[in-house]
Amino acid sequence: MAKLAGEQVFLLLNRSSDLRDHEINVVPSVDSALQAWNSTTRISPIFPIDNATFPSTEDGSRWYVFFIGPVDIGTLDLEGVRAFASYGVHNLVIATDVDEDLAVATLIHKMPEVPWEAWTVCGTRIIDVAFSPLLTTAKPSANLNVTSRLSLPPQLKSASEEYRTLIAVTRAKCEKYLPEFVPDIDDFDEVFQRTLRNSNQNAVEKLAWLANINAALSRFSSQTFAGTSPIRETECHFWTHSLLGIGTASQALTNIRRHHDNALRASRLAEKVAGLVDLPAGPKNLTQLGFTDAAWRKHILSEVTLAPEDAPQKFLKLIAYFSGRDGYKSTPFTLSAPLELITGCNTFAWTPLTLTHELSHTITSQLIGVLLKGAFGPNNRSQLEHLARLVSPGEAYAPRNALEQAQKTLITAYIFLDRENLSGGERKPSIVQPEDVSPLIHRYRDEMSELVTHLLDFQYFYGRDAQLYMTSLWESWDVIPNIQSRIDEYLIRTLVAVLSANQHVAKPVQATYDIVLAQLEALASRATGSHYIASAHERLKQAPTVFLDRMQRRIHIVKLVLAFFYDPSTAANIAREAPTAGGEYATLRGDELGNQQIRNPLKFLANFASDQQPNTRKSLWILHKLAFAEAQ
Repeated sequence: MAKLAGEQVFLLLNRSSDLRDHEINVVPSVDSALQAWNSTTRISPIFPIDNATFPSTEDGSRWYVFFIGPVDIGTLDLEGVRAFASYGVHNLVIATDVDEDLAVATLIHKMPEVPWEAWTVCGTRIIDVAFSPLLTTAKPSANLNVTSRLSLPPQLKSASEEYRTLIAVTRAKCEKYLPEFVPDIDDFDEVFQRTLRNSNQNAVEKLAWLANINAALSRFSSQTFAGTSPIRETECHFWTHSLLGIGTASQALTNIRRHHDNALRASRLAEKVAGLVDLPAGPKNLTQLGFTDAAWRKHILSEVTLAPEDAPQKFLKLIAYFSGRDGYKSTPFTLSAPLELITGCNTFAWTPLTLTHELSHTITSQLIGVLLKGAFGPNNRSQLEHLARLVSPGEAYAPRNALEQAQKTLITAYIFLDRENLSGGERKPSIVQPEDVSPLIHRYRDEMSELVTHLLDFQYFYGRDAQLYMTSLWESWDVIPNIQSRIDEYLIRTLVAVLSANQHVAKPVQATYDIVLAQLEALASRATGSHYIASAHERLKQAPTVFLDRMQRRIHIVKLVLAFFYDPSTAANIAREAPTAGGEYATLRGDELGNQQIRNPLKFLANFASDQQPNTRKSLWILHKLAFAEAQ
């Protein structure tokens, strides 16, 4: 079994002084690389497998280096081979001083579908380069869509041309190195072009879409395919990985997104929420019933029956990339993760589990969008009147079905958020007029989105595990700069999410406060780095009345999610573990690249992305296991 063992080293590539040739060196650290840095330098870390070392470069000795991948290293027999693991698409690096090394030739022969590039080196100078036949044999592209011209306003011409070019570049590189990514790129392009053509948004909004997508595609392509052939002519602008790129990390990130997509697409959650229209409304006074009432403890989506799909509809598969500026962030088109994840994903502070929150934002927008359908746009008057009628105490109107009951709960939740900002004398039953509805929604749109997202994340992706959820959440928040002024906001999000697991207790609000306070105290006692967790614990401890009141005012949001957005079958899809060969996670070791496949990326991360201190070697191992996971 291949084992990551030995000290990380860096490959350093420079052009020769006359700029005609290239030189390759092996150095022990970034500091050593910086001592030899010039305007042409590129470096990447590689990790010895079974304490492998590089051949001597003294006295002009001849040696060879092979860059191979993408390949699941755990499936290979590396006996007798000096092997190293990298973050790149060429994630296996082999060095040898044996001319026509039989062990290397045999290994490559067993992987006819895996691309490779080989350098012959004399001392440190690269004197010859050979390529896998896979890379030198031209294949006609089967895609007919990516170069299609977009019919858009003139002010979008430049951005749209950049988009079309980036899609073409990305697709071509995926076709050669990551063919399983090609359908995702094609689906994204088809759906996005349709969105651009059919959307009622103005040109400025569409320009913002294009800018976001172009930046994401540029980063994804550069980060993923730097270090692919011809290696000497490509570079990644993540400079400590500028030679071989971070293609393995990109694959891992995309596979997490795919797991989310597959689970949610199979569940057809938004369709089920729309299907509430066919279910009875339940009690007329449902919104007035207490949080622990039996009527609120039903997961109504489980009663919705959908007709079979004629054919799965194509959808936007978010472009996933790494960003030092954006960090964890999602938009309707893209998903980003911080660069620190690459070397620190073994810790709660930089765990990829945080991506589930960003992915939950996409679910939130879909589900709330179903309830508010028709409330925005030029012909929205009748829908605004309908929403106002649902919550107006002067109306004798009762919801006719479960969809209207969900709409009533949502608008009631907005009203209770609004009441928090009213003085005591103003806190009386709200008279909501149609013209009040849209401003009310816009006023609390961001808070509603965040709270629903946290609830969905906690319920679906963390399985209501308050300890795991809070540890992941607060240790990742603890490394964000300058959030001192937002601690109250983060406390509310945490309390509301954890409240959703306490519907079965007599005093759920108080019980939630006690649980969160105790967990923050435990986290503060072990936290390293900043002091946000300790500050949050002290703030919550000193102001129980404030936070108990704020929880109570947001209880309708919790009711909404539990009754109308939570579907047990969807939760089961997300938690599902594929039946793969091998033992349980307890048999995995964070330095062994064995052939055991992980069964569920989220459960895998819950087990292994839980350390206090970053460990680059273990982080590479985690990303490698995710990148080559069969359980999609």
